[in-house]
Amino acid sequence: MRNLPVRELSEARRPHCVFRLAIEPENPAIDGAPSGASLRNPPRLLEGHSLTTGPGQTVVDLAERLGLALDSSVLPIQGPPGAGKTFTGSRMICELIRNGRKVGITAVGHKVIRKLLDEVVQDAIELGVPNIACAHKTDGEGEVGQAVREIGTNDEALHELQVGAVNVLGALHGSGRERIS
Repeated sequence: MRNLPVRELSEARRPHCVFRLAIEPENPAIDGAPSGASLRNPPRLLEGHSLTTGPGQTVVDLAERLGLALDSSVLPIQGPPGAGKTFTGSRMICELIRNGRKVGITAVGHKVIRKLLDEVVQDAIELGVPNIACAHKTDGEGEVGQAVREIGTNDEALHELQVGAVNVLGALHGSGRERIS
């Protein structure tokens, strides 16, 4: 699935791809970030990197390092309220942007995504990370002129990523029509 451009995976094809993933998880044609996360496999890392913390390394340090070491993979961050998910995710995103990466954020609700995007904007200022351009794919028309830009359509979100106007994009995960398809 990772070899298909995002917008070419139509609603009609999604069930087929999920089914193929279920019966052929080792098929390289459908291998990629979605399969690793879906099968609860640990994230694939570039050679020479590990999931363990080094001496004196905090969980946030580890998350920042792992984000840069991902090899066509994802690093889900989950935990109970107050565990530090937003803080860790925000610091990790700032480090990725500092190193020229683009970041996708997904969650089951807009409030979660927006909270993280707002924290990224604040942390980028605090940490001196230039060029943070956050956007939130919502189901509305979209607004410009905020610290976090709202984008209303999949086509607009994809275009903004492709031209470099956005380097952090949040969109719903799940079956909602608002997700990037």
